[in-house]
Amino acid sequence: MILLFFATCGSSASFADSDFLRVSVKCPDEPGNGVLETINENPEGKKSKVSYVFSNGRMERVVVAKSEDGTIFKELFALDRATSEATKEAPAFHGYKENSEELFRFYCFAEPKAKELYLELLRANRDVLRQLRGG
Repeated sequence: MILLFFATCGSSASFADSDFLRVSVKCPDEPGNGVLETINENPEGKKSKVSYVFSNGRMERVVVAKSEDGTIFKELFALDRATSEATKEAPAFHGYKENSEELFRFYCFAEPKAKELYLELLRANRDVLRQLRGG
């Protein structure tokens, strides 16, 4: 029940007055190292991508990008652990860090049944977007 609540609440975001729904999550190939990536999409086909870069079990960098046509992503900004810690960017970096930890817990490292529920939510989000586009 808690998983479904988080998955529902954590599956969408609002950017520039347009509703984006999470449509995919890709976990790193090696736990604690690599890139955790999420893609969110809105009914107009615009996408946002958040890439969380991990090394030795710590998030070292986050990169936020957008795509107007859904194919080519343009970086909007990036935050690095080393340069963000003692600046006004620290709260934003830590917010992304918390998001990545939740994704690991509720998806990447989840039990198979819980992971399947999250995949069902992502499929439902894609279906909603397809219906909103009339397809």
